[in-house]
Amino acid sequence: MKRILLADDNPGLRAALRLLLETRLEFELIVEARDMEHVLAQVEDSRPDCVILDWELPGRPIHERVPVLRTLVPHLKVIAFSARPESKQTALEEGAEAFFSKNEPPIFILDMIQALCQQENESEDPMDRERTCPLDQGQDCTAEGGSLGEHTV
Repeated sequence: MKRILLADDNPGLRAALRLLLETRLEFELIVEARDMEHVLAQVEDSRPDCVILDWELPGRPIHERVPVLRTLVPHLKVIAFSARPESKQTALEEGAEAFFSKNEPPIFILDMIQALCQQENESEDPMDRERTCPLDQGQDCTAEGGSLGEHTV
């Protein structure tokens, strides 16, 4: 079972994401972290397979985050997320494998996390996948609207 570290400074959002992950996906959620220093300590201790990282998390400068995490766990997959969609380019340029906005529909977020964190083959890029909801039989997830903050979990 894959291990995930969930990092966000908002306890309500962490709780919502944790509930989604625990009830919808088959992952062992190791720990939650509230700031970058806590993330580094938990990555070193727990050696997760995947980190879901709030890109605006307090702590180290943005350009140091992914490289420092990868010195601790070379195979670590990093999914960045933010309330600011304009952070996507920076997150991907700095080494994150994927990015999602906190305004994305929960099914899109779950699909991305599952695709990346369960991925064994490094050559597959989850960002190349189309934005479709598997439950909507190919319809765009944004057609229904909504976001993690707007859905009842």
